[in-house]
Amino acid sequence: LGLNGSVSYQIVPSQVKDMPVFTYVSINPNSGDIYALRSFNHEQTKAFEFKALAKDEGNPSLQSNATVRVIVLDVNDNTPVITAPPLVNGTAEVYIPRNAGVGYLVTVVKADDYDEGENGRLSYEMVEGDRGFFEIDHVNGDIRTTRAFGENAKTAYELIVVAHDHGKTSLLASALILIYLSPALDA
Repeated sequence: LGLNGSVSYQIVPSQVKDMPVFTYVSINPNSGDIYALRSFNHEQTKAFEFKALAKDEGNPSLQSNATVRVIVLDVNDNTPVITAPPLVNGTAEVYIPRNAGVGYLVTVVKADDYDEGENGRLSYEMVEGDRGFFEIDHVNGDIRTTRAFGENAKTAYELIVVAHDHGKTSLLASALILIYLSPALDA
């Protein structure tokens, strides 16, 4: 009762990644509510902890502390980046022999995503272009031919491919793949 039951709260000074804990969180001295003082990014800080102190106004004053562990959850905040084939202004040029048969490996599309779990798991697909001539493996990004090219085949084909993650709001990267048939039959 009275001053013996009047409690105030504070954070015990400490460091989080070489920065004072006070740059990460604050505590309301009357209620003990803890507030974030910055945005947290799971890829930079997965978790951190600090001590909170509760102290009464009695005589003698009594106190206790607790370790607070903050776990930063991953959100889908990183867009995939296509790393292969090499892109120039979002476009890659690939050359294949005119006599490439069914199942010929044209190229492999690879992307990186710095998120974790489903937010970083990628799938690949063709969304536009000459899709009747090619197929893409949704897991590993292999693009292969689905038919042979005859002597009268056109010399250039276009595909727009995307790499998308599996976050609740999926993020994606796209690329234009230009596929050229070499002039010589067996080039």
